Amino acid sequence: ETEQEKEQLREKVNLHRAVSLSAICLITILVSGILCYLYDFYIDEWLCIFFVDVILLMLLIFELEHERKEKRLSFNRRTTFSKVVFGYLACGIIVVCISFLPVYFKPVIVFPLIMYAVGNDMLALITGIYWDIILSMALGGDYYELIGYCLLTIIGAVISKEIRNQRLKKWIYLLLFSVNFIIPGMFYYWAYKEMKNTLYFYGILNGVLTVL
Repeated sequence: ETEQEKEQLREKVNLHRAVSLSAICLITILVSGILCYLYDFYIDEWLCIFFVDVILLMLLIFELEHERKEKRLSFNRRTTFSKVVFGYLACGIIVVCISFLPVYFKPVIVFPLIMYAVGNDMLALITGIYWDIILSMALGGDYYELIGYCLLTIIGAVISKEIRNQRLKKWIYLLLFSVNFIIPGMFYYWAYKEMKNTLYFYGILNGVLTVL
């Protein structure tokens, strides 16, 4: 066998990669199912969530395979896929936990920060916006809430590229705190045309959680 044939064979029988992708699929369906169960979804609503899951998984798997072949995630395939699964699982756990927090004030910016740490900016953006959509659908949020979450996710995906820069770290923390304090409150006011004292507390808590 030539080296090229051996490489093609490894591409076909890489069990670790198949298990990792299967784990990502399982985490996605499991988290969506938990949210649907917690918030008493009807069967047709479960199906809508499931179709969104399928779209996300197709995009995510395509991106993972593309980046792996281009060797832009890492030269160690096994380590890379393990880290992606671990980061994705962490995001899934966080989604369930923050679903109980007040509307508009969920630290969704942590999703792109986590996924960039284990992958790249495109993975961070795809998974971040996906979890934003699932949270909004599961909790019955309005489109102002979804826009606010997506804006935070985009900011997180951009900021994450410089998160390891020691010179900028304190300014990055300040920016993370500020956008998590200002943006949710701004979109809350846009939706309800009112401000409450509790919103300032939620905004500060949201910012602190994100920085931590």
